[in-house]
Amino acid sequence: MKRLFHLETAVLMIALTVAFAVSEAGAEGRNSLTLINHSGNNALVKLVGPSRRTIEIPSGASETVNIVGGQYSIYVRYDLHGRYRYTRGESFQIKETAISYTRASLTLHGVINGNYHTQGSSENEFNRQ
Repeated sequence: MKRLFHLETAVLMIALTVAFAVSEAGAEGRNSLTLINHSGNNALVKLVGPSRRTIEIPSGASETVNIVGGQYSIYVRYDLHGRYRYTRGESFQIKETAISYTRASLTLHGVINGNYHTQGSSENEFNRQ
């Protein structure tokens, strides 16, 4: 099912790629999330879920974090040369079992009808996370 995405201001879509890998050992701490910043602006990402992180990602760079399984969402502050724009993403699941783990990636860039939707947010909402 495709979602229509309409906002008065331009908001970046984020492409979400999830790959499940099989581990011969336990999955504890083996999950990873790679954040790739192709937005054209430096980004500060707050990952909210069982593992909480705040990650600075310069434009054109990527960062990988190890996380536990569970429900997550992200809040992003884009630096527009001293002014900021805020977005928040829909929640997503990182799955792990005793024999498998997840390696997921989120790419921050504009994609029309992308597979991971964001919406505008505020400085207050970002700071509360």
